[in-house]
Amino acid sequence: MKTSGLLFGVLCLSGCLIFSTCFIHKYHFININSTWNQAQTYCKTNYIDLATINNITEVNQFISTVSSAGYNSKAWIGIYIKLYGNWTYAYSAQYLNWRTPQGSETFIQGTWCGYISSNAFWYENCTAEHPFICDNGTQKTFVNVPMDYLNAWSYCKGNLTDLTSPFASSVNVWFTNVNALVPSGQQVWFGWIGFKHFFWSDLSPVSFNYWNELPQLFDSMGVLRGAADLQRSGIWSFLSTKLLPFVCYTEQVPEDTIKVLKLRVSSSTDVNDFALEANILSQLQMKFMKQGLSGASLKWRKQPDGKIFLKKGNSGISYKHECQVNC
Repeated sequence: MKTSGLLFGVLCLSGCLIFSTCFIHKYHFININSTWNQAQTYCKTNYIDLATINNITEVNQFISTVSSAGYNSKAWIGIYIKLYGNWTYAYSAQYLNWRTPQGSETFIQGTWCGYISSNAFWYENCTAEHPFICDNGTQKTFVNVPMDYLNAWSYCKGNLTDLTSPFASSVNVWFTNVNALVPSGQQVWFGWIGFKHFFWSDLSPVSFNYWNELPQLFDSMGVLRGAADLQRSGIWSFLSTKLLPFVCYTEQVPEDTIKVLKLRVSSSTDVNDFALEANILSQLQMKFMKQGLSGASLKWRKQPDGKIFLKKGNSGISYKHECQVNC
């Protein structure tokens, strides 16, 4: 019986569904005031990494761990934000020396836009309206008509120019030329758009958020580090530089944990064959062992009719089956 194609399909579908659910995070509070980078190094050396928090259950577990240590303020965790900037007519831009944003822009905005005022760079919501400067590379034109960022950019593009930026000159020379056109203190859009990306220190995907919505100032590398605030139910805030205690994590497998994996497979033959069922289970067991889950035991869950596979539809090629995994 040819089973390689069938086995490949089953194993590929099952490979990443079990492991993250069989492990739970165990948190470790470290009461040493440190920078985020120092905390990260400590956790990677002595544990797995700075704390990763993936759901509200882990939030509560995190709070319980830190509170039981008698601490009730902010502590570093593993989340951080990186600000990536683009000139409007180039692929990337060096990080500029930004001032703290004004107002209370929503922190979870995906995009920020740059404006200048009083010889300084600022960023804010792109829907705000400011005058702007168009630049064709040899001549700058001040347009004293407030527009949101995209309309200002489109205006310049429509006149064969672009929003001005210090892309091809030093910042000081560029500011001198801009100040000759703009009234003192005027807020003016320039050609920079910033995008925020969220990361966990252990490189796991950021699929859960629990953060504060107030903006903060990025550091000289365009980074904000995350801290959980125990005085606010563990909600996350983002800071540039500060000394704080921190929380690391390890992973553990809970006892007697049962996970059920549902799989679907297509085959032109009847897959309710004992030898084939045993072969698939053996292949799955080997795959789990290679992924470090050697303590898992697997068994098929039978349907009410005593069979493992339940036929779906009338085509004769689609089957559904379940595998019970004890972690």
